[in-house]
Amino acid sequence: MSAAVHIEAVVSTQSTGGEFPVVVVSSLVSSLAVTAAMTPFDVIATRMFNQQHGLYYSGWLDCVSKMYKIEGLGGFYKGTVAHYFRIGPHTILTLIIWDRYRKWFL
Repeated sequence: MSAAVHIEAVVSTQSTGGEFPVVVVSSLVSSLAVTAAMTPFDVIATRMFNQQHGLYYSGWLDCVSKMYKIEGLGGFYKGTVAHYFRIGPHTILTLIIWDRYRKWFL
């Protein structure tokens, strides 16, 4: 939420198109921030769930250390585009609906 509020403040100083386009743009940019922050956790969780009874990793810290040693930092961001298409629309719609709700009812 704070990323959306900050981005909305920055975009609103640059925009003359009205309030709703500012909300849409800030929601789009915020969804990118959410994707960048959540993808490593999603990759770790996916690897932990896809292994068979602790065959590859003994825990999440072991998963993180092995991923970093073998694949580097880029290994934590595998599937970022697919992750964006999964959570991007949810984030965008949530922030737009929250903004409208705030304006109408609060």
